[in-house]
Amino acid sequence: MLLTGVNLLLRFAGTVFGVYLSRRIGEQGLGLLQLTMSVGSLAMIAGIGGIRTAAMYLTAEELGRRGRRGVNRVLSGCLGYSLVCSAAVGGLLWVFAPAIARNWIGNTGIIGALRLFSCFLPITCLCALLTGYFTGENRIGVLAAVEIGEQIFSMGVTVLCLALWAGSDPERACRSVIFGSAMGSLLTLSLLGLLYRRERNPVDASIPIGRRILRAALPLAIADTCKGGLSTLENLMVPKRLALATADPLGAFGRVTGMVFPVLMFPACILFGLSELLIPELARCHCGGGEKLERTLRQAWSRYQPELIFVVPTPVSDILNESILETTARLRREGIPVVGVQSELFSHRDKNYAKNRLKELSKQKLTGDNHLEMELKGCGFTEALYAIVGQVMEKQTVIPYSVNIETVGWGSEGRMVLREIGQTLEQAGASVNTWIPSATVEQLKKAPAAQLNLVKRVRWARRMKELFGTDYLHMNDSGRYVGLDGISCFYRDVAEKLGLREPMEQVICRETARVEEQTRQAKAFIRQHRGVLILRGLQSVPFTLKTYAKELGLPIDTVCVCQTERMKITAGMTPEIEANLMDRIRQAIDLFSPGTQVLVNPEEEILRERLRQVDCIVGTEDITMEGLGAPLIPAVDRLSGPSYDSYICMVNRFSECLRTAMPRDELVLSRMEFSTDDYPRYGNPSTSGARQMWERMWLDRRKGEQA
Repeated sequence: MLLTGVNLLLRFAGTVFGVYLSRRIGEQGLGLLQLTMSVGSLAMIAGIGGIRTAAMYLTAEELGRRGRRGVNRVLSGCLGYSLVCSAAVGGLLWVFAPAIARNWIGNTGIIGALRLFSCFLPITCLCALLTGYFTGENRIGVLAAVEIGEQIFSMGVTVLCLALWAGSDPERACRSVIFGSAMGSLLTLSLLGLLYRRERNPVDASIPIGRRILRAALPLAIADTCKGGLSTLENLMVPKRLALATADPLGAFGRVTGMVFPVLMFPACILFGLSELLIPELARCHCGGGEKLERTLRQAWSRYQPELIFVVPTPVSDILNESILETTARLRREGIPVVGVQSELFSHRDKNYAKNRLKELSKQKLTGDNHLEMELKGCGFTEALYAIVGQVMEKQTVIPYSVNIETVGWGSEGRMVLREIGQTLEQAGASVNTWIPSATVEQLKKAPAAQLNLVKRVRWARRMKELFGTDYLHMNDSGRYVGLDGISCFYRDVAEKLGLREPMEQVICRETARVEEQTRQAKAFIRQHRGVLILRGLQSVPFTLKTYAKELGLPIDTVCVCQTERMKITAGMTPEIEANLMDRIRQAIDLFSPGTQVLVNPEEEILRERLRQVDCIVGTEDITMEGLGAPLIPAVDRLSGPSYDSYICMVNRFSECLRTAMPRDELVLSRMEFSTDDYPRYGNPSTSGARQMWERMWLDRRKGEQA
């Protein structure tokens, strides 16, 4: 607040002083002064070379990292950089002042003003350097007092020069303003230099600073100089264009740039002060965060002696670009078992994943021969597994016929599925090396001993193949492993990778016969009924239809798809994708349920008529379907995994649900107005508005965007 208040005061004083100058030297003189100062401003930007901001950042960084030990080293390095840049730019300005005055400004009388500016340029740049240094130290009160003194002294010297020497001569007025500004910078440099000398900071010459200065200052120097050059070029062109429309172009230019613009830009000084203070604060947080993290990890290791410590980033650490991986790597070299997880997309899942996946899914064959391997980037389980591969696992001798199995994401019956996979592989002569990540640290270290990885998330498996050469089989949901034939296909694919085709085929035949025997009565009962399949979304129709029609044996009379235009936009569904998905549905009907009809967004009366002709509604848990003419049976989880026992449970469970199903017209929930687009959200304005706001912010969709 103090810096903002001082900026407001100084901007107001500068505006008033501009009015005084316009009355003293006239609008033409003011225009000439603005052109001269425009060239001088470009020279000053180039001479500073980004060192003000670099000094501010590096000072705050050193204070956050080492205290005051590295501050002297930072300032001495910045001082050398500033002297070289400012002297070089000042020398160029001195040499080319005649050409600039003659060709750019069109007035050779200001050559002396430009050369005077070049003489004082190093002082001005050093003043900017010390200002950045004290801002980095957060000594705002000192800077505020010095800047007020500089402004008063500068205006006083300028007024004296105008009154005693320049008069109304515009060329002399330019030199007077430049001299007054230089004297103000000299005063600031002297005061800040004295204050710095009184600090007596300890010196640590071992701190490398040269590359850090160049890395911080050079990009700023290039960007600021390019921006300043464009602004100067614009200012030099304006009077030439005004000459086509007015008899006094220089006066019009001076009136606009010297009097109108300062008033218009007056409120911006509030933002200038606030934004300037953000740089040192973020630098301190950045450096202090790394040290605090390292200190906390050391304390956790000393106190608890855990087998493994995970460091997971947050959005705040992403904003500050915290060096989590550097810190954890340094601690691992010291023997502390710590894993740093790298955030891929600002600590959140990729917002384009669903759209890209839908696009690729629409191209997939129903046989699932073309595997759908897509990486879901963010900062979650996938990134944690990726970190384990690179920071925990060690090179091992490969054990033939052994596999690693990822243990997360196998559905509600995951324990049974994983147990059966292990037993089935054992019957075929294979073994489980490691359950990832459900294993001890020592077991995870030895995971590369496996011949094959069975994975749900492909990114970490690719990394493991890259580092250790371990092949993998992706358990994707493209449909290849759906149903009884899909389970058998899974074990054949594993056997193909391991070289156990014949023993695995014997196991598959034995297990398939067992499944058919234990589901024969349930399937016979199911075939006596008819159902309507209701789904929200075209993409899930083919394999859900396969599950009910082929695997469970339920005749499906009609497939009803409820998908509004807004749902399509949210999902990123283009007309091409929609056409591909409809083709997949027609192929699925030909393969799994010939004669089934498809209705997209049917009217309620048409839906009621269809439901009166069948025994059940399947595929959805939408309770608004209760009371429309047929009982609703809870949806079957078709993604429970490649498990024969799970398949048996699914068939028998559905048979029992069908046996006990009855219409539930009395449910109060079925009479509530749920949102069609956002089920199961309630359909009121506040809920709908909140959902739309989320879509605009999170999904980052433009209105009507389809791509």
